[in-house]
Amino acid sequence: MNIEVIGISPSPPQDHAAFKEENNLNFEIYTDYQYEFGGRFGFIDLGESTIHRGYVGVNPESDNMIVEVDYLVGQQLNAVLEKMKDL
Repeated sequence: MNIEVIGISPSPPQDHAAFKEENNLNFEIYTDYQYEFGGRFGFIDLGESTIHRGYVGVNPESDNMIVEVDYLVGQQLNAVLEKMKDL
């Protein structure tokens, strides 16, 4: 299965660099300064001032998509991979 992982967070890039190093991550983490991505997919609720973890999976060939909010991907990796196969 060919999967590309990209992280998105409202934290500044300096925080991302430290987080990547601490956790030995080999993918890019982009900053969502304006909360556009997080707001659109339900990861950020400005009214409640909350930020949730989760993921968006997209199959670029079919445009099928899955969104899981308040979901710890690292603890559910095998389940996430199965869902990616189903896309």
